[in-house]
Amino acid sequence: MSRTASCFFALGICVAMAAACGDDDGGDGAAGGSGGQGASGGAAGSGGSGNAGAAGSAGDAGAGGNETAGTGGTTAGTGGTAGTAGTGGTAGDGGTAGTGPDDAGVVEPGDAGPDGSVEADASAPPDSGPSGPVDSGVNGDCAGFTTGVIEPQNSQDVVIARVIFNEDGETATAVLRVITPFAFGGDQVLCWGATNSECTSVDDNVSGDRIAGTEVSVVVGTTDDPISVDDGELLFAAETPENAPNVFAYVNWGDHVSADVDDGGPLGTNEELAVLAGFWTDENTIELTGTENAFFGIGDTAADTGFDACTADQL
Repeated sequence: MSRTASCFFALGICVAMAAACGDDDGGDGAAGGSGGQGASGGAAGSGGSGNAGAAGSAGDAGAGGNETAGTGGTTAGTGGTAGTAGTGGTAGDGGTAGTGPDDAGVVEPGDAGPDGSVEADASAPPDSGPSGPVDSGVNGDCAGFTTGVIEPQNSQDVVIARVIFNEDGETATAVLRVITPFAFGGDQVLCWGATNSECTSVDDNVSGDRIAGTEVSVVVGTTDDPISVDDGELLFAAETPENAPNVFAYVNWGDHVSADVDDGGPLGTNEELAVLAGFWTDENTIELTGTENAFFGIGDTAADTGFDACTADQL
């Protein structure tokens, strides 16, 4: 064989080996997810020599790997600048460790994210903590003490919503509730008897009407004229009983016998005044038994059945 033929034969073998190596390394690049960027690396090698261009062809085979892992391909491109596409493919292999875009750090609700945190499931209701009825400030067995559905009678502007008898055995705290806009003050009194000394002034020191739902607390009873949980009455009116009052509300408990205001005169008793005004029913009385020390409205304000009794802690 001539020297020229030998050279061509050797050259052919080198070219064939280079192509075979390029195929092998390019396959590794595909497994590594070198991606299109790996092929770009091969193109850079082409700038070095014509043979490197053939190696770039092998990088095209690695381009198929872009469907699996495009992220790793960025690193593979850098390796390609060395002029050996197979080497670039190997760099892409390192990229496979990072996985492809389908599972590269995508966090589904409730799964751990890249930083170890967990995203809350928006469909799950928040934990609002324990819930229960709003504490009215008065405990004991007074269910509905402040929420009873009161039914005012005869277009009442104000009702006696509830009463608690205090531990001193002499006083009680009465709560007046506004039904329609109403102004407190002036000559208004809350009385637990027929005499002027058994009345206390009612004035919340607010000018103008109070809106519906407003409540005003008034302490009744004194050492000289005590009020009793056993029996009694309350009359809310403008002017004292001795001065022909304009009645707003009334309650009677414990079969209390209402005293005559003017000893047989035309005024009568507080109960009679309330019955005449349509704010109470004759011979009705609220019953408290055992440890019960409070009562509150739950219905018709002109009847004893419109009230319920209970045992309450002191205010």
